[in-house]
Amino acid sequence: MNYQFTTQVMVADLTRITEQAYQYDGWTSQLYAQDLNQATSRYLAIKINDEIIAFLGASLVLDEFSVTNLAVLPAWQGHRLGEILLKEAMRHLPQGTRLLLEVRPSNQKAVALYERIGFQTYFMRPKYYRDPIEDAYLMDYTIK
Repeated sequence: MNYQFTTQVMVADLTRITEQAYQYDGWTSQLYAQDLNQATSRYLAIKINDEIIAFLGASLVLDEFSVTNLAVLPAWQGHRLGEILLKEAMRHLPQGTRLLLEVRPSNQKAVALYERIGFQTYFMRPKYYRDPIEDAYLMDYTIK
């Protein structure tokens, strides 16, 4: 697979991928537009033939990298693109940076991905998600 990384993302691409990739409510184009204007926001995407097919969104504040979104178009799922994105982002972060994220326990593929990288669940936040209501695993990993 011949892909490229890019940090140049557009609201339309983020929204298109989110709408196709997330089984439940994802971020809206308005939320992405607001987030892209934040100094702390970081985006990394994978593109093939000039089409963005996967992306990772995060917020970097001091030594904490909070993953806000990780999405892969359904046609490209199963190719470890989420793992590739996370590892590439981690490669550019200094030692001691703490990565944080939350995930639905029912999203077993995502939980397995995060655990494979080394994330651990440190808390379960009750009724965090809506539509449907579900708890959230809060997971973290510190770059060594």
